[in-house]
Amino acid sequence: MKKLICVVLTLLMITAVSFAFAEGTQPALDAGATVTAMGTGSVVIVPDFATITLGVSTQAETVSDAQRQNAALVSAVRDSLVAWGVAWEDIQTNYFSIYPVYDYNYSGGIDRILGYRVENNLNVIIRELDKVSAILDAAMDAGANQSYGLTFDSTKRGEAYDQALAMAAREARRKAQILAGAADVTLGELVNATEQNMGYYGEIKAGSGTMDMRGETPIMNGSLTVVASVISTYQVD
Repeated sequence: MKKLICVVLTLLMITAVSFAFAEGTQPALDAGATVTAMGTGSVVIVPDFATITLGVSTQAETVSDAQRQNAALVSAVRDSLVAWGVAWEDIQTNYFSIYPVYDYNYSGGIDRILGYRVENNLNVIIRELDKVSAILDAAMDAGANQSYGLTFDSTKRGEAYDQALAMAAREARRKAQILAGAADVTLGELVNATEQNMGYYGEIKAGSGTMDMRGETPIMNGSLTVVASVISTYQVD
């Protein structure tokens, strides 16, 4: 009985393998050898606009007083930005809050409210980089008492990324060719190419920045390095 079961199982295995080959399924080892390499490309560009968040924070005994003071200062900041050439559409409120300010050391046993604080933050795009320093100084003089995240970017970043991506693909092929030569095989057709999105990063290079000496705040716009990476797999013979 055991011998009969073994014979039946063997026949089933042979039939399954035969069917797989009949359907065109090949073992993994028959797929052919491949070589994989990664290439990276980078393009340096000069930024053509800056983004910064300017904030106005005010505090008063009542909500209405704190809000009134804040509104007056925000309007003054906005007007100063426009006066320096910032477009209306490049000024946007991105945060607004009103909250109580407590005296946590009050001896009465409960937290006492000292007043109320109002915060209003404006996201500002500055497209004339030679005015960044003067614009920031004017905004502070007008009433802005907070600032966050001054960053530089370029409207040509997408174009630069495409160039870096093409460079990365060529670099991946060059490295794959070296690997194939070292293994004494011939590089064949491309099997797969995968983009590894590296984005971009800002890099301040000596002598490449612009300092606006008309204002009191020195600002260096530097340069941006756009980076792309590609992983490519090729057949080898």
